[in-house]
Formats: sequence, structure tokens, C-alpha cells
Amino acid sequence: MLHPNILAARHRDEALQAIRAHKYERTDSGIVIPSMKIAIGGVFEVAGNDGVYDVCPNLIPTEGLNHIISVALAQGTQKSAFYIALFSGDVTVQATWTGANFVENATEFTNYTGERQEWVNGAVAAGSVSNTASPAVFPITGAGGTVRGIALLEANAKGSVEGVLVAASKLSVAKVMALDEELKAKYTLSATST
Repeated sequence: MLHPNILAARHRDEALQAIRAHKYERTDSGIVIPSMKIAIGGVFEVAGNDGVYDVCPNLIPTEGLNHIISVALAQGTQKSAFYIALFSGDVTVQATWTGANFVENATEFTNYTGERQEWVNGAVAAGSVSNTASPAVFPITGAGGTVRGIALLEANAKGSVEGVLVAASKLSVAKVMALDEELKAKYTLSATST
């Protein structure tokens, strides 16, 4: 999930010390550890029927940051899968959002076939991991509706309040979706030197 250099023992200890001492900065898309010159963040890409992807920097809420740091640097338990969910609420994503309060805060959009769509990630390369080769596809059903945001969660069931919320983003332009249209979504998480 993170660049291999970050996982070296000396870097792991330095990162943990910086985080425990609150010596990191939040950005619009993740965090920066200035003493290590490392940024961790991500972006969603969302396309409607026009096929043009809008790039939306995410916010990695505290729960997501804790999970990423725990797994990468503190021997935390890795989750077996993550899922992309959509939301219709005209809201700003907050650092306090969690898997438990996502549905309530975001107003999950559920007018599509099946459950939340699995994020099928490719190989980690150059400090990034994404599902670019296998975008999540949401076949719109019923009355359709307006999609205003997107999230990456551990739980696959629509409306679930279980598991970790890794990242979420309000779309730069809302997608008005009709019956039988499709929405496609990609997510990329990166760790880079600053």
C-alpha cells in the first residue's frame, strides 16, 4: 500500500514517533509528515455515460489514516477487501466520518444493481495502488438520482455501518444518473516524497 522505503525499520519508527507526537499535517487528500518528507493521499476518478473521468481529491478521515498507518507501520490487521460506495448528500466530507456514521452523514446512494462495488486493486508500483485496470461499475436502477460523492469502505453491503471508512470525496460536479446508465469509479492511494 505504501512505498517500500517507508516500511524500512528506521522509517517505520520515525513515522510512528511523528504521528504519536502529532507532528504531521492534514492536507485535502491525506497527510504529510514534514520531518520525513512523505505525503500519503489519494484521488477518486468518476465517469458517467460520457466516459470522461472527473478527478476528485479525497479526504482520508482519521479512521482511514489510523487503519493505513496501523497496517503499514504498526503490525495492524490487514482487511481482506474494500468496496466503493456512492452518496447523494450535498455535504462536505469530514475527518470525523467513520464506517459507522458514513450512511447517516453522507446519505448513501443505493439506486444501482447489487451491493457496494469491490475495489479490485492492481499491483503496488512507484508508491501507488489503484483499481485503474478494473474500475468499479454501478449499473443505475429505479429512478436513478444524483450522485454527489464517493467513498472507499471495508463493508460491502449497502447501508452497512460496519468496518473502516478509508477515504471519501465530494465530486467536483454532481452526476445526475438515469435508469440503465452506468457510473464508473477508480481510486488511487499514493505515498510520495515531498
